[in-house]
Amino acid sequence: MMSTQEKNKMIYILKRRKVSRDGIKWIMEDLEKSEIFNDGLDDYDDIYWEDLEQEADWMFSDAKNSEKIGAIRKIREGREEIKKEKINNFEEKKEQKIKQKIKEMIEKGLVKKTEIKEREEECVVYTRYGRSPLHEAIAMKDINLVLKYVQEGKYNTLKDNNGHTPVEMAKQENYLEAIELFKKYISHY
Repeated sequence: MMSTQEKNKMIYILKRRKVSRDGIKWIMEDLEKSEIFNDGLDDYDDIYWEDLEQEADWMFSDAKNSEKIGAIRKIREGREEIKKEKINNFEEKKEQKIKQKIKEMIEKGLVKKTEIKEREEECVVYTRYGRSPLHEAIAMKDINLVLKYVQEGKYNTLKDNNGHTPVEMAKQENYLEAIELFKKYISHY
């Protein structure tokens, strides 16, 4: 379930990218149905409460303190393992759902397929100026997003409709913080 803040942020992003009202409506409904923003731990609550009951039983038992501590530690470690497994399983399912949604969005013309990479389709949602997300981060002067994309090595070489890479755009706009990040993280800068 998407929070109101997540919904508003997504609508803002889609509006900035000039997605039509029908497109926004379709995307938002589809995101809700896909449960991509769910953390996958809904059924974990039952396990959590059962473990807490077991911990309480041990805490108030007549066993030695060393036995109590060992048993409680074992319960907590088991709970953490189950939680990690559930999160990993959910993340795998989430990735599959995201890939399926990307394919649907390509088919509907909401995003453009840019390249095939290790048998996976990598997509970039472009703005009306042909800007990549890194171009947009530079235009908005969002240094956190610029850092994220540069560290991931994403979008560094893509060109906008004017033929400018993000590095060239940062230079044109005299965005010194972004230029420093490019120097730091891009070897061929």
